[in-house]
Amino acid sequence: MHCLPAPEPEAATPPPAWVTEPIPSVEVHRAWTQDERRDDQREQSRRYEELRGWWVREMVTTRSPLTERMTLFWHDHFPSGEYKTHYPQLMFRQNALLCRDALGNFGDLLHVVSKDPAMLQYLDGAGSRKGRPNENFTREVMELFTLGEGHYSQRDVTEAARA
Repeated sequence: MHCLPAPEPEAATPPPAWVTEPIPSVEVHRAWTQDERRDDQREQSRRYEELRGWWVREMVTTRSPLTERMTLFWHDHFPSGEYKTHYPQLMFRQNALLCRDALGNFGDLLHVVSKDPAMLQYLDGAGSRKGRPNENFTREVMELFTLGEGHYSQRDVTEAARA
């Protein structure tokens, strides 16, 4: 499932079992008590630590070190993280996506990252509404991910967000 050349479909070390657990819906989360929310936050923090440890072990033991290094590079290029992406399952899935396309075409990678739930959450995509699009993601795509500062206009950002 991780960064291995075909036909090896499995990571060198098994990921934590919880990475396939479903994420509670917004409705379920809203129904929790304050104590349940606090307990969930502690559990997700613990899981993030476990996931980071797993990835470090994977980088050390992988049979495809270039792919893992490029996955780390893309994770830095397309930043997202714990403080805005509450559930580590999303980060695991994003890591698998980056790994899968780590050595491929940048345009293809940008396209799949633009639809990745962890990235959309990290860049406030949930707040985007018809008539009031959130420009954060569009601005990051243009400034950090592709064109660089000064190579686009505010109108470019506004129109791309609207699209």
